[in-house]
Amino acid sequence: MATVRAFIQTSKKTQLVPIRFKLSYGRHKEVCYTSEMKVDPINWNATKQNVTKGYEKESYNGNIAARKALIEKIYNDKPYDVDVTSEWLNLEIDKNLHPERYQIEEEKPLMLLQYVKMFIEAAPQRKDRQTGRYLTPNNIQQYVATEKHLKYFAKIKNRDDFEFNQIDQTFYSEFVEYLQNKIVAKDESGNVILKKDGILY
Repeated sequence: MATVRAFIQTSKKTQLVPIRFKLSYGRHKEVCYTSEMKVDPINWNATKQNVTKGYEKESYNGNIAARKALIEKIYNDKPYDVDVTSEWLNLEIDKNLHPERYQIEEEKPLMLLQYVKMFIEAAPQRKDRQTGRYLTPNNIQQYVATEKHLKYFAKIKNRDDFEFNQIDQTFYSEFVEYLQNKIVAKDESGNVILKKDGILY
């Protein structure tokens, strides 16, 4: 069962500090989220996890309770294979609080190379489903190599990218044929890359 606790961290008593939230789940697992809400440490009750006095006391405490409920909902509604991290939690909270920031991205159809780029950028934080371990640099390097082939294949097809509805049997057959042919390494200008001894890569 997951629990959410509100708290503050500070060694000073003279400045406002952000209210933080700790999501605890599983056995000794927890992630943290720092909110935009700030409070005077003098007015904070660590035991009750709320503001004890101040002009906006009731409003603050209502926001704290609402944020706790939101965090619990996000955790309970998450897909089973999500890797729960502080970064993931912060992003999901931001999506709920500011959905307008993500509407444009969601409305645009995601392209193949865009997706591959995003996949590779997120790879260091992804775990192998069978072992539960983070992906190794060798795993990620294989993804990077595949991305290079897809980019070069796109150039051959005179395309900047591919829509997902274009990833059909024809695309598959042509891409496999491209991979099976002798691949010559080229630089960004299209010039063939040679080794120091003049042999093709």
